[in-house]
Amino acid sequence: MKKIYFLKLQKRKKNISLNLEDVFCLKFNKDSFYIFEFKTFNQGVNSNTYNIIYSNRKEKILFKKWNSSGNGISNAFGVRKSNLFLLNQIRDSINYYELRDEKIIYKANNSTNIKIDTLGKICVRQDYKF
Repeated sequence: MKKIYFLKLQKRKKNISLNLEDVFCLKFNKDSFYIFEFKTFNQGVNSNTYNIIYSNRKEKILFKKWNSSGNGISNAFGVRKSNLFLLNQIRDSINYYELRDEKIIYKANNSTNIKIDTLGKICVRQDYKF
């Protein structure tokens, strides 16, 4: 595998240091996807996670996003209509992304706002489907 360089991440004009916490491998349609999970490190920006998804077959990064960590969904993967999808929770929303034509594309109509109840459980509207 070739080396990949990442630019420094910034949030509100502050440099953020990240620690690599986990690396996961997901095999789908003759490709291996590597999910790199980075946690913020002593920067006073809560314990958010930054995720990068790398395609082994395409040898490129398909996805780079923050997500909220803690209770709830950080990232969840599944297959719908023969397409790989990703649910990513950012603060008060669940964002739906789908792998199409070797790109991970955001789908607004399958994303939704959420609320977290007093027990820390995620609540979505009753008619939510993806």
